Amino acid sequence: MNEVARRFSVPIDIEAVISGTARLDRDQTLCLYHEATLHELGRWSSEVCERLHGPSVRTFVKDRNINYTNICSARCTFCAFRRDGDEADAYTLDRRHLHDKIRELIDVGGTQILLQGGMNPDLGIEFYEDMLRGIKLTFPTVHIHGFSPPEFVEFVAVLDIAGFESPGAGRSNHLPLDVWRAKLEAIMSRLAVAGLDSLPGGGGEIFAEHVRRRIGLGKASARQWLDRYPKDPAAADVEIRLAAVLDRKADRRASGAAHEVVYRRSPGSALGRRHAVTAVTHYAAVNNKVVYSQAATLAEELLAAFPKGISAEESGWQAVVQWRRGNEWAKSNAVATKLLAKGLPATPLRKRQLYLMMGENYG
Repeated sequence: MNEVARRFSVPIDIEAVISGTARLDRDQTLCLYHEATLHELGRWSSEVCERLHGPSVRTFVKDRNINYTNICSARCTFCAFRRDGDEADAYTLDRRHLHDKIRELIDVGGTQILLQGGMNPDLGIEFYEDMLRGIKLTFPTVHIHGFSPPEFVEFVAVLDIAGFESPGAGRSNHLPLDVWRAKLEAIMSRLAVAGLDSLPGGGGEIFAEHVRRRIGLGKASARQWLDRYPKDPAAADVEIRLAAVLDRKADRRASGAAHEVVYRRSPGSALGRRHAVTAVTHYAAVNNKVVYSQAATLAEELLAAFPKGISAEESGWQAVVQWRRGNEWAKSNAVATKLLAKGLPATPLRKRQLYLMMGENYG
């Protein structure tokens, strides 16, 4: 083992990784994130790049970030850009000013625009289609990389699309998930036809839900952000890796939420249920009445999903206990009744404990 690898807490053959004969696993990746210096990571990355592409070829895109409006329904605590719409410096670019910016880009050899804005609830789908068509008609060679995931989530909330409800700014989560996804795909399809070439991944910031709710008021949730590509399996992979990272951070509530996101994506799969069980475990470790309810609700779902056996018993037991912790006595007893109807718990001792808890709940 070389001198560099020897100082890390996890065994890593850096030279093998650079040469392409080995790949970093999750533990090694997290180790490097926490223990390697920025200069080391940069040097090793450069060596891998040189192995793959040679010493003289590097590519980049010369583009321009164009904010087509600064009017926004979200109220992110860190944002100095947004306006409500009635301020003197609130704006939505007209075609002339937008095209002037693109011409300035082309004049210096640029080939792509990153088109993003505030989440302006007064703009309709026709505005976006006209904007994209106008750009493509005037600048056919310019690549349009446009609209962040939170913008698409808000599009679902406010844009009028035939056959779909528009619940209003910040309320796209009021739509059933299957309707939400169908409307999202319909909007994406129309914008792609109008000229949208690709989608960026901005607006992520912090995914831990209890933090995101405080700093990103009215903005897409972590689940909505990851679900902006409804049919993309890569989104599920991101969710799983996010859950693993949060596990290491020992933030039980955030980690539980991340595991629940994985479960919600595929609740009928074995993988989804495993993540749900982990989410319940993490939620149960948080001393908070709201989180007790989250743990109990999810555990109750698992009880219904598992026909019998130890998984059903443990899920039901957690639901009974978590509802009790939240002083929801009736709900606790309702789950206990469901457990008994399934012939659970399996052992006489635990069944007796369950009856005792039910009696205390009544008391």
